Amino acid sequence: MTTDPPSETPDPGSSPTETVYLGPGPAPAAQAPAGLLPRGTPIGRYVILDRIGGGGMGVVYTGYDPELDRKVALKLLRPDRAAGEAARLRLLREAQAIARLSHPNVVAVHDAGTFGDQVFLAMEYVEGTTLRRWLDEERRPWGEVVDRFVLAGRGLAAAHAAGLVHRDFKPDNVLLGKDGRVRVADFGLARAAGETGAEEPASPESGGILESPITQLGTAVGTPAYMAPEQLRGERTDARSDQFSFCVALWEALYGERPFAGAAARGEVRQVPAGSRVPDRLRQALLRGLAADPAARYPALEELLDRLARNPEAARRRWLAAGVAVLAVGGVFAGLGYLQARRGQLCSGGEAKLAQVWNAGRKGEVRAAFLGTRTPFAEKAWTEVEGILDRYTRSWTQMHRGACEATRLRGEQSEDLLDRRMFCLDQRLREVDALTGVFARADREIVQRSVRAAAGLAPLADCADVRALTARVPPPADPAVRARVEALSREMARVRALRAAGRYPQGLALAREVSRKAEGAGYPPARAEALFLQGDLEERVGEHEPAERTLRQAVQRAEAAAADEVKAASAITLMFLIGEVQNRFEEAHGWGDLAAATLDRLGDQGSLRGQYLNDLGTLYEAEARYAEALKAHREAAAIRRRVEGERSPAAAAAVSNAGVDLFRLGRYPEAMASFEEALKIQEAALGPEHPEVGGSLNRIANVHYVQGRYEEAVRHHLRALKIREAAFGPRHRLVGDSLLNLGNSFDLMARYGEALEHYRRAAEVYRAALGPRSAERARALDGMGAAAMGLKDWDVANAYLRQALEVKIETLGRDHQSVAVTFYNLGLVAKDRGRPAEALPYFQQSLAIEEKVVGPDHPDVAAGLTSVAETELQLGRPEKALVLLDRALAALEKHDGEVDATVPAITRFALARTLWELGRDRDQALALAGKAKEGFLSVGGEGEIFAADVDRWLAGRAKEEKPLG
Repeated sequence: MTTDPPSETPDPGSSPTETVYLGPGPAPAAQAPAGLLPRGTPIGRYVILDRIGGGGMGVVYTGYDPELDRKVALKLLRPDRAAGEAARLRLLREAQAIARLSHPNVVAVHDAGTFGDQVFLAMEYVEGTTLRRWLDEERRPWGEVVDRFVLAGRGLAAAHAAGLVHRDFKPDNVLLGKDGRVRVADFGLARAAGETGAEEPASPESGGILESPITQLGTAVGTPAYMAPEQLRGERTDARSDQFSFCVALWEALYGERPFAGAAARGEVRQVPAGSRVPDRLRQALLRGLAADPAARYPALEELLDRLARNPEAARRRWLAAGVAVLAVGGVFAGLGYLQARRGQLCSGGEAKLAQVWNAGRKGEVRAAFLGTRTPFAEKAWTEVEGILDRYTRSWTQMHRGACEATRLRGEQSEDLLDRRMFCLDQRLREVDALTGVFARADREIVQRSVRAAAGLAPLADCADVRALTARVPPPADPAVRARVEALSREMARVRALRAAGRYPQGLALAREVSRKAEGAGYPPARAEALFLQGDLEERVGEHEPAERTLRQAVQRAEAAAADEVKAASAITLMFLIGEVQNRFEEAHGWGDLAAATLDRLGDQGSLRGQYLNDLGTLYEAEARYAEALKAHREAAAIRRRVEGERSPAAAAAVSNAGVDLFRLGRYPEAMASFEEALKIQEAALGPEHPEVGGSLNRIANVHYVQGRYEEAVRHHLRALKIREAAFGPRHRLVGDSLLNLGNSFDLMARYGEALEHYRRAAEVYRAALGPRSAERARALDGMGAAAMGLKDWDVANAYLRQALEVKIETLGRDHQSVAVTFYNLGLVAKDRGRPAEALPYFQQSLAIEEKVVGPDHPDVAAGLTSVAETELQLGRPEKALVLLDRALAALEKHDGEVDATVPAITRFALARTLWELGRDRDQALALAGKAKEGFLSVGGEGEIFAADVDRWLAGRAKEEKPLG
């Protein structure tokens, strides 16, 4: 059976197994409440298993979801309160509240519904305990306590960011899973921030449950020991009320008693118990959050969490060390004379310019934005980005000073060249300004791309390349034109920053506006550059025909403006678009030749050359010219390492691309080495929890997969899944990709039940992330069909595959290669049911698509020809099979050594059986079978199973040849 290849979008790139525990654990039988539901009771699509606890609002059971084959937690409104409409609305509110959130520190709700007069929630099932029980088990070190509360606070802050107030935060409502995750639960009292009172609550049918107040102002709801004064008085609550409850709970956990002797609304904060080892900084941090007046508390919970997580002692040590270093070198320069001081004053303008762009304030904004995303790799990303930008801007300052001194002090450089260099350097500084501006408003996706974006800033070396600078149109001499061009340059810098951050639609809208303005700017290079940015972004958003038109114009304008960098960049993008995307290979190589010639004229051996070689390798891959692709990708990796450093994410990508080429060539040990090298670079540059690390883990898993080491494949896919869950949440498309890959692995392990489960979960994630009619969900349906084939449930397999086919044709078009995969699988179902006549048209339709997309001599077409031929042979038509197999083998021999050895081995074995059937040249048939066996054995794993089939066939033929008597 066949599945689509795994997606590796940065990705580069998994949904958590949705399990949730609610409540303190199984209740003793003697305490079971009246009306306890018996095991096996159906609730909606779920089935009751056991009671595991409950709270003031509900009873919690474990349940089973047969549709998705998973365990869930089911919470029902207590029977004795079912008639209360306010209680019913609270439970529905809980569902709506949590459903708004997707955060690793918040319990996930899957479903809500009614059971008679009761309301139920289906939630993730978490094995573990509550924060309360964890605290009660033993006296915990204060550091461990603070760590867990900070994680719970992140979940609470995520709720606030979604516009929600919990209103009942306490240790009983925080879950500690065996997986180490901390989750805030029980949002039954949650309300929208800023909610006001109303005379009547909304009905469940109104669709506004969350926005509808359950209690009127003047009614206190929550747990009194943890409630803020305004909440006790029944007044309006907001996120600062949760902050108060959080501080009460943490104070109690740190000091063993609550902060107030009496009611919080009237009492004074207690003194810290004698002998406490908790640092006073924590007490000071909590006191502000415990203020009776909400306005005196922290503006946001994040500020409190940052104070709790901060370690000032370590920061103080770093400051003292830095001070000593400054003192040690401070006296060295005391004797410098007047000339050096004069030199410093004369060419010091760069420092002032830089101070307006990359300063302590901007650094603080970017760091806060990164850490505010709560992504597991945010701290590492900030550290790397800060280092990259500090090095870049130091070099910028040195180059700015050097350019000035070369003209103003040493007289080595003309005023014209100085102007060109400063014009270039000013553009580079605008790019830093624009990029850091985007970073200061970072979300998860921007943080994910940030290191690569910072490393990809335009090289400063271009601003010192005299040959390239003098070949360009000089900067405008007219002050008015120059002012317009500089304004355009600022806007184009922002376009580049948005592109680097993955904000393609926003960047395209601005690029089109800049192109319009550049038309009348009076400076041709600006018009060419604006067109290139517009065309590049049109390609990225999938507007391929407009992109081709725009990029062709960019090449023409760049040629007229002597803007060779823009011309080369536009030609490279056209090579990728026309070749990789549109499969017009010959024309694509023409654009590649133009790009190479332009780079040669520039003498460019830097990042633009690296991009050209990387995209050329991708073009060769699309043509199945893997040996040539490998050479290009290795050269690209070498350039990127030299230009951007050994820890460059772009270099890691090129190394990984070379690994893909080796994989395609069947050189699996070398492919593994490349993927592991890329992984090492990524872990060093991006941290072990970055999504690009997940992409490399998937590729490593795929090498294990094809070599039959399925357990190793599963282990790596599971780590990739965990990374993606933590980075993106449970319903991201990359989570679906990892689940799909796990399904593929279990499928080949013949663990079809587990394969079906992972395919189903992938389909669920794709439905949530992309909608029910996405091509990705169709791939998961394909996998479900494949797993059902393994279970020999032909009708179910056929049904899933037909669903997949319908969605793929709708979303991708009938001539897409992914559609060919589904036709092929439908053919396999019919063939395995012993219906070759029904299978044949499916195989033929799959083959027709492959021929149309990749051409008649592509290895994928050879595989399709072999499938059709084997079916013809099964139908007793060996003559037709022979023609097809001869053609297939001829196509494969054109790519000898460039494809997985399994493919030509299958074709040779089919040809051997056909020749034998026809009674023609049986010696050749035996030789083909022997060579097929060698091919199968060379790949190991599943190939050994095929080799055994060849042995059995050869043994049977030997008996036929043995003379009688």
